[in-house]
Amino acid sequence: MGGKKRPELIVALDVDRERVDKVLERLGEGQVWYKVGYRLFLQAGPEVVHYLKSRGKKVFLDLKFHDIPNTMYHAVLSSVRLGADMVNVHISAGEESLRAVRRALDEARPRPICVGVTRLTSQESDVSQVVAMAEVARSVGLDGVVCSVWEVEAVKGACGSDFITVCPGIRLAGDETGDQRRVATPQDAQRAGADYIVMGRSVLGRIF
Repeated sequence: MGGKKRPELIVALDVDRERVDKVLERLGEGQVWYKVGYRLFLQAGPEVVHYLKSRGKKVFLDLKFHDIPNTMYHAVLSSVRLGADMVNVHISAGEESLRAVRRALDEARPRPICVGVTRLTSQESDVSQVVAMAEVARSVGLDGVVCSVWEVEAVKGACGSDFITVCPGIRLAGDETGDQRRVATPQDAQRAGADYIVMGRSVLGRIF
């Protein structure tokens, strides 16, 4: 693995609320990070974030904010009040909106990790575009980006090794890729130097 640190695992809770406890039970106390996206959040609401926090878990609130500056500013602050440890925003919302996000981060207590969405993993790779978007995120003070494993080295080369990369589209070898195109294994992610990996179907498919 080239001596690179193993990335932290974020398990995507792409399930209905009644299945959350089964996931936590099966994965045990050792699994700390969980992602709450649209499916679970819209069904269960803020309660599920409070519940995960009460169980000692860290929450990546994956709502991909993309709006006018004032709305994104308040969305980030509201996420912190919910207890989110990590949030994401669309870099394509523009620099003015991203600067509003940075203001919210500066005010937030505790401050969450904030990463910018580059290209969704259902889209074809465009490394130059991802790097350009990462440079925008870095310039306005975001902590990192969401990108595929295959763009990690280029992003870190342009933005620095401390710039966080969160990589979805992670599958165990042999698992189906579904609607995601830029997929990789956990071993690929470690070799590339990813900081966090997001796994859903490869984990949940072995529970349900």
